[in-house]
Amino acid sequence: YSKDELVGKHFTKLGAFKLKDVPKYLGLFAKALKGGVSNPLEVDFTRRDGSDGTVEVHVSLLNDGNIQAIATNITERKHLEEAYHNLVDNSLQGLAIVQDGRMVFLNKTFTSTTGYSREDLLAASPEQLQSMVHPEDRELIWARHRDRIAGKPVPARYEFRWIRKDGSTCWVEIYASRIVYQGRPAIQAAYVDITERKKAEEKLHQYDHIVSSSTDMLALLDKRFVYMAANSSYLKAFGKIPDKVIGHTVSEVFGKEFFETVIKPHAERCLAGE
Repeated sequence: YSKDELVGKHFTKLGAFKLKDVPKYLGLFAKALKGGVSNPLEVDFTRRDGSDGTVEVHVSLLNDGNIQAIATNITERKHLEEAYHNLVDNSLQGLAIVQDGRMVFLNKTFTSTTGYSREDLLAASPEQLQSMVHPEDRELIWARHRDRIAGKPVPARYEFRWIRKDGSTCWVEIYASRIVYQGRPAIQAAYVDITERKKAEEKLHQYDHIVSSSTDMLALLDKRFVYMAANSSYLKAFGKIPDKVIGHTVSEVFGKEFFETVIKPHAERCLAGE
């Protein structure tokens, strides 16, 4: 709008503001007329070309009884804030801020990992929040939380078990740091669900135990014929040590000719499911 189009016009008649917001703006002006001090107000508006924008309005009462309104265009800032919030909310990591033992911020990924709604977690008391950590991990986690808030050196990364809303347990890996949030110390943490990784590690541990304790010669190869594991019976039979076998190809361990003529034909039939 040009200056001439605005001067002398009642702001509600411009068509630049949503009707549902007008009472809020009138209340701001009424408070100013009574000498009250109001916090800055964010006002959404529509430009003459139809595009939308946002201004931050500061209202004050002048000595002559008129109202002064100073509007700062914050449209670009609002767009950047929206983009940032979308990025945070859709992060692959669960993100949360804990202050005074309560969650004061969390993203969508955190709620999907834990099974609790945003409302559940933001309303949870410190005691309720502590009960969501597995009993065997609870003391360690909250001791580190207190030490970190106090500025003491504690590990930034560790793992613990979280009890979901349905009672099931999930493993999470946390990366935590001390920050200042709204003027006071808080803990900012990124969480990654590592439940499947922990299950795979447990299966591998069980496999290693079975392989290492067996009297049969056992070895595990990948599709590139690289040794991933070999038990003591296997190593002893061929007079090898682990460092010379694990991570090496069969060709490197026994020679190319032996691999091509003896090992490879049998291994390929195994990989084909024969």
